[in-house]
Amino acid sequence: MTQNQKKRLIWLSLVATAIMGGSLFIFSALNQSMMYFVNPTELLTKPTGKTLRLGGMVEKGSIQRTTQDMKIKFTVTDFTTTIPIVYHGITPNLFQEGQGVVVDGTWDGTVFVATKILAKHDENYMPPTITRGTPVISQSKDK
Repeated sequence: MTQNQKKRLIWLSLVATAIMGGSLFIFSALNQSMMYFVNPTELLTKPTGKTLRLGGMVEKGSIQRTTQDMKIKFTVTDFTTTIPIVYHGITPNLFQEGQGVVVDGTWDGTVFVATKILAKHDENYMPPTITRGTPVISQSKDK
Protein backbone atom coordinates (compact mmCIF):
# COMPACT_ATOMS: atom_id res chain seq x y z
CA MET A 1 0.00 0.00 0.00
CA THR A 2 1.39 3.39 -0.96
CA GLN A 3 1.52 6.43 1.30
CA ASN A 4 -1.38 8.14 -0.59
CA GLN A 5 -3.57 5.06 -0.25
CA LYS A 6 -2.92 4.93 3.51
CA LYS A 7 -3.89 8.63 3.85
CA ARG A 8 -7.10 8.06 1.86
CA LEU A 9 -7.98 5.04 3.98
CA ILE A 10 -7.40 7.01 7.20
CA TRP A 11 -9.53 9.94 5.96
CA LEU A 12 -12.27 7.62 4.75
CA SER A 13 -12.40 5.81 8.09
CA LEU A 14 -12.46 9.15 9.99
CA VAL A 15 -15.30 10.47 7.81
CA ALA A 16 -17.25 7.21 8.17
CA THR A 17 -16.77 7.28 11.96
CA ALA A 18 -17.90 10.92 12.14
CA ILE A 19 -21.02 10.20 10.05
CA MET A 20 -21.91 7.17 12.16
CA GLY A 21 -21.34 9.10 15.39
CA GLY A 22 -23.44 12.02 14.20
CA SER A 23 -26.22 9.71 13.06
CA LEU A 24 -26.21 7.90 16.39
CA PHE A 25 -26.41 11.23 18.25
CA ILE A 26 -29.32 12.48 16.10
CA PHE A 27 -31.32 9.25 16.37
CA SER A 28 -30.86 9.01 20.14
CA ALA A 29 -31.99 12.64 20.55
CA LEU A 30 -35.05 12.00 18.39
CA ASN A 31 -35.88 8.82 20.26
CA GLN A 32 -35.77 10.60 23.62
CA SER A 33 -38.04 13.44 22.45
CA MET A 34 -40.75 11.22 20.98
CA MET A 35 -43.71 10.48 23.20
CA TYR A 36 -46.52 8.35 21.84
CA PHE A 37 -49.98 8.50 23.33
CA VAL A 38 -51.85 5.56 24.77
CA ASN A 39 -55.60 5.04 24.64
CA PRO A 40 -57.70 4.65 27.81
CA THR A 41 -57.74 0.84 27.59
CA GLU A 42 -53.92 0.72 27.37
CA LEU A 43 -53.62 3.23 30.22
CA LEU A 44 -55.09 0.73 32.68
CA THR A 45 -52.05 -1.51 32.14
CA LYS A 46 -49.49 1.29 32.67
CA PRO A 47 -47.78 1.89 36.02
CA THR A 48 -49.01 4.75 38.20
CA GLY A 49 -47.01 7.93 38.76
CA LYS A 50 -45.35 7.87 35.35
CA THR A 51 -45.71 10.80 32.91
CA LEU A 52 -47.79 9.69 29.94
CA ARG A 53 -49.69 11.05 26.97
CA LEU A 54 -53.32 9.88 26.78
CA GLY A 55 -55.40 10.16 23.61
CA GLY A 56 -59.09 9.64 22.99
CA MET A 57 -62.45 11.34 22.58
CA VAL A 58 -63.92 13.75 25.12
CA GLU A 59 -67.11 12.08 26.26
CA LYS A 60 -70.30 14.06 25.62
CA GLY A 61 -71.77 15.65 28.73
CA SER A 62 -68.64 15.07 30.82
CA ILE A 63 -67.03 18.54 30.95
CA GLN A 64 -67.37 20.23 34.36
CA ARG A 65 -65.71 23.62 34.86
CA THR A 66 -65.14 25.65 38.01
CA THR A 67 -64.47 29.31 37.31
CA GLN A 68 -62.82 30.30 40.59
CA ASP A 69 -59.80 28.01 40.24
CA MET A 70 -59.94 27.17 36.48
CA LYS A 71 -60.32 23.48 37.31
CA ILE A 72 -61.77 21.28 34.58
CA LYS A 73 -62.98 17.71 34.98
CA PHE A 74 -63.91 15.58 31.99
CA THR A 75 -63.70 12.02 30.77
CA VAL A 76 -61.81 10.61 27.81
CA THR A 77 -62.97 7.44 26.10
CA ASP A 78 -61.89 5.04 23.39
CA PHE A 79 -65.48 3.70 23.34
CA THR A 80 -64.34 0.71 25.43
CA THR A 81 -62.86 2.34 28.55
CA THR A 82 -63.51 5.75 30.10
CA ILE A 83 -60.86 7.62 32.12
CA PRO A 84 -61.60 10.67 34.34
CA ILE A 85 -59.28 13.64 33.74
CA VAL A 86 -58.55 16.62 36.00
CA TYR A 87 -56.86 19.73 34.56
CA HIS A 88 -56.06 23.18 35.95
CA GLY A 89 -55.67 25.90 33.34
CA ILE A 90 -56.98 27.31 30.11
CA THR A 91 -58.15 24.86 27.47
CA PRO A 92 -57.49 25.20 23.72
CA ASN A 93 -60.25 26.72 21.55
CA LEU A 94 -60.93 23.41 19.80
CA PHE A 95 -61.44 21.56 23.09
CA GLN A 96 -65.06 20.44 23.30
CA GLU A 97 -67.24 17.41 23.89
CA GLY A 98 -67.17 14.77 21.19
CA GLN A 99 -63.79 15.94 19.85
CA GLY A 100 -60.44 14.18 19.91
CA VAL A 101 -57.96 15.20 22.57
CA VAL A 102 -54.44 14.31 23.67
CA VAL A 103 -53.50 15.09 27.28
CA ASP A 104 -50.10 14.98 28.97
CA GLY A 105 -49.99 14.12 32.65
CA THR A 106 -49.72 11.39 35.24
CA TRP A 107 -51.94 8.42 35.98
CA ASP A 108 -52.58 7.76 39.67
CA GLY A 109 -54.63 4.60 39.17
CA THR A 110 -58.06 6.26 39.35
CA VAL A 111 -57.71 9.75 37.83
CA PHE A 112 -55.43 11.11 35.11
CA VAL A 113 -54.00 14.46 36.29
CA ALA A 114 -53.33 16.46 33.12
CA THR A 115 -50.65 19.11 32.75
CA LYS A 116 -51.32 19.94 29.09
CA ILE A 117 -54.28 19.54 26.73
CA LEU A 118 -53.88 19.26 22.97
CA ALA A 119 -57.15 19.40 21.03
CA LYS A 120 -57.28 17.36 17.84
CA HIS A 121 -59.29 18.00 14.71
CA ASP A 122 -59.84 15.99 11.58
CA GLU A 123 -58.65 16.81 8.07
CA ASN A 124 -61.96 18.58 7.37
CA TYR A 125 -61.25 21.39 9.83
CA MET A 126 -62.59 24.78 8.79
CA PRO A 127 -61.97 28.03 10.68
CA PRO A 128 -65.02 29.22 12.66
CA THR A 129 -65.49 32.26 10.41
CA ILE A 130 -66.00 30.02 7.39
CA THR A 131 -68.30 27.50 9.09
CA ARG A 132 -70.60 30.27 10.34
CA GLY A 133 -70.94 31.62 6.81
CA THR A 134 -69.07 34.82 7.57
CA PRO A 135 -67.09 35.93 4.54
CA VAL A 136 -63.35 36.04 4.95
CA ILE A 137 -62.09 39.48 3.96
CA SER A 138 -58.61 39.64 2.55
CA GLN A 139 -56.84 42.97 2.54
CA SER A 140 -54.87 43.38 -0.65
CA LYS A 141 -52.96 46.45 -1.62
CA ASP A 142 -53.83 46.29 -5.32
CA LYS A 143 -54.28 49.72 -6.90
